[in-house]
Amino acid sequence: MRPNIGITHQLNGRVKGSAAANGLDLDDASQHIIKAGLDELEGDREQ
Repeated sequence: MRPNIGITHQLNGRVKGSAAANGLDLDDASQHIIKAGLDELEGDREQ
């Protein structure tokens, strides 16, 4: 599933690749990637 946001086909391909590499479906991979990115951003703010 491609999220209903404006992302490039290249970025969508990276999400699909991550899903395949980690045995996840696209929804789970998208959630994992978004959470990891938010955790990283929030960690940067704390420093």
